[in-house]
Amino acid sequence: MAANTLPIFTKTPNVGGKKIVTAPTTVYDTSGTIATDIYLLFQAGANGSFVDRIRFKYTGNGTTASNLACVRIWLSSVNTGTPVAGTSSFYIDEIALPVTPTINTTTVNEIFEIPLGFAIPANWTVLGIITVSQPANFGWLATCFGADY
Repeated sequence: MAANTLPIFTKTPNVGGKKIVTAPTTVYDTSGTIATDIYLLFQAGANGSFVDRIRFKYTGNGTTASNLACVRIWLSSVNTGTPVAGTSSFYIDEIALPVTPTINTTTVNEIFEIPLGFAIPANWTVLGIITVSQPANFGWLATCFGADY
């Protein structure tokens, strides 16, 4: 079988995201289901997609600080129902998100990113889980940047 000798480029930008607020699980490996309340951050197109990065920024109404947390990122062939670690979903990376002071109009909250830089199959998803619940009406806004083939 001959290998593809021509470069392939993405065709259409694809951006997804979600505000991550609850703490459903701490699963890393093949020990079972990941969560019933997992956050869908990105879904690949019909011909697959290239996923560049995920950006996290704290959001809320400015009166409460965030809780120290870790966000774990999974790649999954499941886009509905409950993903199973090691069977339909695979642990990719994680990032520690610090305690963020209250939001106000004179300071800027930091942005945190996880570089991904890989292609994913058609209709696969990038999922996110936070390990510590955030205060009511607050959370980390996760935005995943990519493009469809």
